[in-house]
Amino acid sequence: MLHATGERLVHWYNFDHRHSSIRYVSPAQRHDGDDHVILGSSRGVCPGAGRNPARWSGCTRDWTPIRRRHLNPERESVVTMASHATHKQPLAA
Repeated sequence: MLHATGERLVHWYNFDHRHSSIRYVSPAQRHDGDDHVILGSSRGVCPGAGRNPARWSGCTRDWTPIRRRHLNPERESVVTMASHATHKQPLAA
């Protein structure tokens, strides 16, 4: 059973914290598919940047939804390499 502080942290991380690697939506929003609606409505802000350029210092964010994201991409490549390697144990005589 998680301690109350741990439970709050897990809830915050999954539901409240917006992750930069998934276009600033929460993991729960991404998992439920709500990111497409959220990012689609944010994309509507971009045309407004041309009407009032003084409000914008540069380009707006990329609002296209992320298709697939890996938690530990370097681990996956290590596991793949290890699974393809031939590790043969010497037989006992």
